[in-house]
Amino acid sequence: MEQVRMNKMLILETRIGIYPTPLNNIAAIEKTQQNGLTIYTHEHTLTEVNSTLQQLENTCSDDFIYLNRQCIVNKKAISHVVPKSREIYIKIMDNGQKKFICSRNKLKELIKWLESISAQIPD
Repeated sequence: MEQVRMNKMLILETRIGIYPTPLNNIAAIEKTQQNGLTIYTHEHTLTEVNSTLQQLENTCSDDFIYLNRQCIVNKKAISHVVPKSREIYIKIMDNGQKKFICSRNKLKELIKWLESISAQIPD
């Protein structure tokens, strides 16, 4: 219960119901063609969320990065990056992964962030 109070909760509304979701559990937010959102968490995927990327970007912390017009990714959920093809993979559920493509500028920003994290880890 203490952890729930410390973490910011988002109330996500879908066609089926309302889901309170801790912000740090969200791995990625992707815009769908039907003007809804698909939210990938570490436990499950929520589809047809009634919101916009702009609204969720305003509530997300600095751990999230706007990759392109279609998605926002939690930097801490990135499992690996392929610089040549600008592919970013996030870990979802048990062994699942989701691939996103980003621009060169965002890739440079992500690599810089990853390098700063690796510099903080003691040898």
